[in-house]
Amino acid sequence: MKLKIMALTSLCLISASLLPQQRYTDRNVSLLQQRIDRVHGVIEFDELLKQFPGMQPSTLLHEVIRTKPTVIEFYQPKCAACDQMSKVLKELHAHAQQIHLKVRIIKVNAAKYPGIAKLFVVTQTPKFAVYNKGRQIPGTAFHGTMDLSELVRYIRVSLQ
Repeated sequence: MKLKIMALTSLCLISASLLPQQRYTDRNVSLLQQRIDRVHGVIEFDELLKQFPGMQPSTLLHEVIRTKPTVIEFYQPKCAACDQMSKVLKELHAHAQQIHLKVRIIKVNAAKYPGIAKLFVVTQTPKFAVYNKGRQIPGTAFHGTMDLSELVRYIRVSLQ
């Protein structure tokens, strides 16, 4: 009986190793960064995931925040404060060139991606945090709402 179980386990491991697996090499990551760098303004996280099928959401998000200063907004669909901030982010996107704001903003649905929300310690929404070179800038986590001028000031102060 033990021999049959061991043989079956070995067969499963061998067949799993023969299956084609998508691997992200340095070249793929470089292409990812090139695609992400072409997108400016506010980016819905789902849109990025569609461009890279098979990539783990948490891996993709870490790659996104690795090179360019990034603000991540965690939101939930039925959240009044989140809806209010969505309008402010649209305003920010419309005025980004005029105010010379060179930052990427990623919107992540915390209800749809609870694993990522947990990884980024989201306890309430909307939550904003500023990241540079793959790490959160200390003291930049913010919960709640703000108007456009407050948001711009928040981002600029965070990146100083």
